[in-house]
Amino acid sequence: MGKISFSITGLQEFLITFEEYCVPCTYSRMCKYNKNKPFTVTVECKDLTNAFEFLKNKEMEKLAKKDPSLDWDARSKKAKVTKPQVYSAIWDEKVKKQKTDLACMNPKKLDSMLVSQRGEDWWAEFRDILKKIDEECSKIV
Repeated sequence: MGKISFSITGLQEFLITFEEYCVPCTYSRMCKYNKNKPFTVTVECKDLTNAFEFLKNKEMEKLAKKDPSLDWDARSKKAKVTKPQVYSAIWDEKVKKQKTDLACMNPKKLDSMLVSQRGEDWWAEFRDILKKIDEECSKIV
């Protein structure tokens, strides 16, 4: 635990660093990142808000298709979005889409079982970091 860290880089901006995951990389010749140049992700408070709004709109669209008689207010009240869904959307956008750059997360370059386990580990820590960032963002608003 503790292989991913975050720091505040601005009033509403946070830098998530995967530094400790790059250190033991046995595939260093394939890795674009290392201890001196770790993989980083910038998350802003607005990213959390935007992901929430995007997911809520998608849910409202689904509700409208299921029951066209529902007005906007009713759909808005029924549309439920959880924090893990928001965090997952940010994970997909900021980390998972980068797998071509992350040799250790690319099943085309490494054993899919290793990639799967590593992905679960990264996701668990990333989710915990996003919870902390979410708490910090809620203090700002």
